[in-house]
This record gives sequence, C-alpha cells and structure tokens, in this order.
Amino acid sequence: MMAVRAAPPPPPPPRPPKPRDSYLASLRNGLDDAVSPPPPPPPGGSEDRDSATDGRLSSSLSSDNSAADVALVDMGRSNLTHSWLMPGEKLRYTETMADVLSPKGRNQGDIWISNYRLVFEPYEDDQDLIEKFRFNFPLGLIANVEKFGFHRLSRNKKEYGIRVECKDMLKIKLYYDYRLRNRSQMYHHLRANSFPRTFHHQFFAYSYSQQFEYNGWHLYDPVREYNRMGVPDEQWEISRQNDGFSFVATYPEVLVLPRAAVDAGEDFIKKVKNYRSSGRIPVLCWHDATTKAAILRSSQPMAGVLYKSCNEDEQYLEMIRSANPNTQKLKIFDARPLGNANANRLRGGGYERGYENCESVFLNIHSIHAVRKSQTPFKQILYPKTQQDEPFDGIENCRYVEHLQVILDGTWQIVNELIDNRANVLVHCSDGWDRTSQLTSLSMVVIDPYYRSLEGFAVLIEKEWCSFGHKFAIRFGHGIDNPGKERCPIFIQWIDCVWQYMHIFPTAFEFNAALLLFLLDEVYSCRWGTFLYNNERERSSHGCREKTLSVWSLVMTARERFTNPQYSYRSDPLRTEAPLKVKPFVEYYSRHNPDALAIIGGVAHPQPVLIEAEDE
Repeated sequence: MMAVRAAPPPPPPPRPPKPRDSYLASLRNGLDDAVSPPPPPPPGGSEDRDSATDGRLSSSLSSDNSAADVALVDMGRSNLTHSWLMPGEKLRYTETMADVLSPKGRNQGDIWISNYRLVFEPYEDDQDLIEKFRFNFPLGLIANVEKFGFHRLSRNKKEYGIRVECKDMLKIKLYYDYRLRNRSQMYHHLRANSFPRTFHHQFFAYSYSQQFEYNGWHLYDPVREYNRMGVPDEQWEISRQNDGFSFVATYPEVLVLPRAAVDAGEDFIKKVKNYRSSGRIPVLCWHDATTKAAILRSSQPMAGVLYKSCNEDEQYLEMIRSANPNTQKLKIFDARPLGNANANRLRGGGYERGYENCESVFLNIHSIHAVRKSQTPFKQILYPKTQQDEPFDGIENCRYVEHLQVILDGTWQIVNELIDNRANVLVHCSDGWDRTSQLTSLSMVVIDPYYRSLEGFAVLIEKEWCSFGHKFAIRFGHGIDNPGKERCPIFIQWIDCVWQYMHIFPTAFEFNAALLLFLLDEVYSCRWGTFLYNNERERSSHGCREKTLSVWSLVMTARERFTNPQYSYRSDPLRTEAPLKVKPFVEYYSRHNPDALAIIGGVAHPQPVLIEAEDE
C-alpha cells in the first residue's frame, strides 16, 4: 500500500469506498467497523520468513507464560493471528509495505495499530536488523501526528507522508507515494487511537483486563504508612477532615495535622486553608519516630502585593515548629527562585515574609514553563531531525540538565536540615503538586531506607505523587492532541534524579533501572488507572480502583524483573559531602538513537565524597 520502490508491485485491491463523514463517524463510534483484517504475507516473502516469524512469536508467548510475562513481552513481532494482543487490546488498522524512517534508519515492513499501541515489524531476514529497526510503543507516547509533503513542500514534491513525534523524544516518519495520496487512513487511525479524549473514547485502561496474582490497589494504605512512621503520637494526629475530598479537593482523604491545630477547631483550620493556594494547607508527609524530624508540604501563602497576613497561618506554622523541640527555626524550603516568588504576589501569591521563628530558603527551581522550554534544545542535541543531521554540541551546558541539578541541590539542603538538626521542615512551591513532590519524595528516598525497597518505592509514588495531586493527565497530555502550555516532564525529572542516586549508590536500592524505564513508559501509556487524571478525587469519581488495574499489580507480580541483584540493605541515609552532579541517564536518553550514546556517554563530572554512616 505504501512504499516508494524502484519496481513497485501492482497495488493491492482498493478498500470499499467510504464517505469521509461516515469514516470519521466510525472512528468516533469506537472504531470497531473501521478495523482492517490481518495483513497478508509481505509481497515477495517466502514461507521460510513466515514460519520463522511465527516461531519467534510462539517462543516469546508460550502457553505457560505468566500474566506478567504477557504484559511485559516485546510485542513488536509479525504474526498473522495477532496472538500478541493483550486482554482488552483490539486491532484497529494494519498496513503492509510501510516505508518508515526512525533515528536508527529507514526500512520497510508491516505496521499495526491497536487501541493501545503502534507496532512496526521490518522486512528483514537477519535477526540483528529486525531488532534494530523494530519498534513497539504505547500510543499514549505520541505527542503529535501531522502530514508533510505535497502542497506544503516547496522543494522536493515527492517527499510526502506522516510525521509522528513522541513525548519521549522519538521521532519517526512514514513515507507514501505522493501520486497515490494514500496516507489519509493511517493518519486518521493514528490520531483517533492516540488521542482518545479528543475523539471521545475511553482510555485503554478501561479495556485492559489482564489477570495478575497481586492487586496493586491494595499496596498503599495511608494509615498503615503513617503508623510505620510513628504517627499518630502526642504531636501529630491523623485527620479525616477531608473525607469525600470535601475540604481540599486536590489532597488525599487522609491527612496528618498538628494535634494543636486539630484541638483549635475546624474554623481555625479553615482560615489557614483559605490563606493557602488551592486550600493546600501544610500537612505532614514524613516523620522520623526516633528523632521527631518531619517533612511537611503545602502550597504558597496568598499574601498578594500588599503582603496580606493571616494570624491563623502564622500560628499554624508555630504549631509545626513547636511539635519538634529540635526545631529552633522552622526552615521553609521554597522551591522557587526569590524573583518568581515575588512575581507571584502580583497574582495573589507570595511567601512567608516576616513569620516569627521561620526562615525561608529559596531553592531556585524554575517553573514548568522554563523546564518545558529547555526540552527543545535537549531533544535537538540527542535526536537530530533526520539521520543525516549533525548533532548539536554542549549537553553539559544544556538548561534541561541545569534544571535537574537544582533539584539535587535542593534535596541535599533539605536532607542536611533533617539529619544534622533533626528539625521539622516545610516544603512548597506555588501550588504544591510539582516541584514540591520532586523535593519531598527525593528527600525521602535519600533519608528513609524503606523507600529504597521495591514496595516502599511504589508506596512513595502513590503517596507523594498520586495522592497529593500531581497533575499526571495535564503534565503528560493524556489522550489529547493539543500540546498546551501545561505539559511538563516533572515526574520524568524526578525519576532521573532517583537514577542519579542509584548510579552513585548501586547497592542501596532493591529495585533496578529496569523499573525506572518501565515507569517512564507506563506513565504515558494510559494502560493503568494509577496515573490517569490529576488527583485522587478525579480517579475516584472515574472509578479507577473498580474499573482499571494498578501498575503495581504487574510490578509486584513480576518483581524479579525489577530486582537489583546487588542490593544490600543499609539503614543510613545516602549522604554526600556536596550535592550530586548530574550524569546523563544513558539507558533512557539513548535508547531510541544509538548515536545519542556517543553524545552523552562521554559526559562525566567528579562526584562528591560519600559520607559513611559511622562518620555522622
């Protein structure tokens, strides 16, 4: 159907004509009547090729494989029966003789589009070449699908096809014969299946029906987790004031508040809430039962241009400070640059200026807009537009790398305050669901060995990211084709920072880099209810626990896949004399483009000296 070849074969029989309006209606109605039949054998292919392909598939999907094996297996293999489809996955469209350009080169093969992913199987007999050119990825990774060529080109009018840009930096092109103008079906199927919310379809998570031995929705219990930290105690109380998400819509239902604030009454707490952006009052998210040190998180105070004060908010922070006798001054780690915090006053925000017994420390982590803007040159460095383009220089000075560095710097300061002074700290940014989550959760990875276990790491993500309202749907653009100004790889940055610590402390983590890579893909995939929507209230209203699967069902069922064989439990924090220096996460950033390895592989920075436990 689609190829530009020296001696093209006769075109296949045309599909029955379908009016454009009727075709688009079929897309919106679930695509069932728009599904193509399984592809025929490749033109010119041999029986040997077909039998070898079927053998590869049957060996990778044998009948005795577990559910986790089926969910993790490389599905990018040609098979006429399509037995690689997962439970709930449906084939939507197929094309043979696809002419595809990726960062690894140009090749021809078969393409399949399901309601979950895009699969390309190249026409090659050599297994190494098959592995090189094959790809298979969730459609949720696709950021943009656009046509190129024909009337839009001024130079080469034979350059004609579809450009696919992914959110993880992969870019591919599908070439067509411009004389046949035969790209429209592929274009519409790609868009309709990649952007379900735009086309009013459900996420794949609601169709995915794989059975697992472990129910990941049972993994995180907030009361059990706070009990592990020694809460409640004489200073902290587990509150159900947010039952039904009626108090703060973007917070979890279970909150830990100072016992003195609870004793002061609901009206007192409501006044604190009304002074904080989106009502996100300071709440405890980590506690050391031995030292009494604690991490609290919140949003910014709404001081405004006139520095409007709130006596209740000041009293509330004093209650937090006095809950730990080691806290002489409550350090407020404001993730923002001071200039940005002042600029927020023009929009009614601000910071805790003039609070008694409090000290603000500004960590200079820039906004989502600055981070998003820095991605473009970073992508250009690692993934030139075509194979022939020359790569850019200067990855060490890339702003995206600098944004990672300041997260590591800020975490180092927070950890030092918790360990050296055994003090309470408050962490916030503007809204408390982006940079705040990065800092609190990374600090907990460093200081608490439980969060370096496989189970604990899952609990940490559920607590600090999912339950406290990181806006996964908006930041990752789930199901929509409008890039908007709110997309930003906040969670990706944090995973990168976790890898930085794994690189320096390779035996301190029970899980391996495979888990990080898996999560980096699955957060885009829309296969799990875990990462859908923007907060717990939205996931609850959409029935995620009842109608979708948790990503931890797979992780805990297949935990051997994600276990670090070098793991050696250590109870002490992962301390260094200075902040870690960013090293490129090679396994992630070079996986689509082998040339990127040469660009980032040689970048090295001297790492700080480690502080051993006995020297503390």
